[in-house]
Amino acid sequence: MAGLDFMLTTDEQDVDASCRWPVQGFKMLLHNPVAFPDMSSQFFRVPVDRDLVVTVRPAVMMTSESLVDYPPERRRCYFTRERSLYFFRYYSEENCRAECLVNYTVRECGCSAYYMPREEEVPICGGSKMPCVKEAQSRFYGDTKNLTACQCLPGCVEINYNIETSQSQILWRKYLDFNPDAMQYFQNFTFGRVVIYYKNSQFIPSFRTELYGFTSFLANCGGLLGLFLGFSVLSLVECLYFLTARAYLHFR
Repeated sequence: MAGLDFMLTTDEQDVDASCRWPVQGFKMLLHNPVAFPDMSSQFFRVPVDRDLVVTVRPAVMMTSESLVDYPPERRRCYFTRERSLYFFRYYSEENCRAECLVNYTVRECGCSAYYMPREEEVPICGGSKMPCVKEAQSRFYGDTKNLTACQCLPGCVEINYNIETSQSQILWRKYLDFNPDAMQYFQNFTFGRVVIYYKNSQFIPSFRTELYGFTSFLANCGGLLGLFLGFSVLSLVECLYFLTARAYLHFR
């Protein structure tokens, strides 16, 4: 099984339950390399003393070039060349929302958080401004009007990673009892093991294209009319003739 296997360790002296919500573990995010990582919401936890297995299923969306002539609002996506961002080279829905959140935070608080992209003249929010940053983020995602105004549609060509997790307990203490030489090095640590691999060796991408184009619609209409009514191109010419030239000559 090809995958990634690694260990996460924490010194118990570095754990301070009074600093934040007393939840031990790690945050992990699996995302597109060109997308801005949002650790505030798009993450999964790796608990301590657990063996976590993560299976990955890629979801790839492709879009036909025949949809370029359609407006983005109708096809519900942006091609990379149609939408440019200030802080990011590549467009994605996550990058668009991150840039919109940065602009909203600067407008509300007059500064940018240390983990946000910013311009050189924009100051970094200090400790006294962090409540404002959190409040601005809560208002931004809580009001759908803000997200609608950003017009952050998905990319026409994008890849996402769907994951499934399972975990079991690691009995480190009992294991170290049989290895007394290692006890002195690991007795004050907590461990977490993570195994990440693809669920399937192959995957099928989705393809977005038009269901009926003008040529397909015309061909289907002609086929149905010819099948049920005996209609043909000559019949269409005759109809046009009787409705235009014949009617004109008759009234004249």
